[in-house]
Amino acid sequence: QGMQYAHLIGKAGIAQDEKSWAILKDEHGNMYTTNVIEPDIDPEVKAVFDRWRAQKDVEREKFERIDRQLVEEYTRMAEAGDE
Repeated sequence: QGMQYAHLIGKAGIAQDEKSWAILKDEHGNMYTTNVIEPDIDPEVKAVFDRWRAQKDVEREKFERIDRQLVEEYTRMAEAGDE
């Protein structure tokens, strides 16, 4: 839904676990709802996720670079908000 809705959670536990979603609780007590990918969901949805994971394995370096860039960007944003 856009980068403005993304959150990095350093330490999280599952506060509530449902079939298609879970509520994560971070070390600060903040709670986030997330979708859960399970094998018993719609086979077409699982197939899309499986294709994405396979592509990620093939292009591991590219995805690692993207992950690093996102962490750096969110770190800059977080540090700018503390001023």
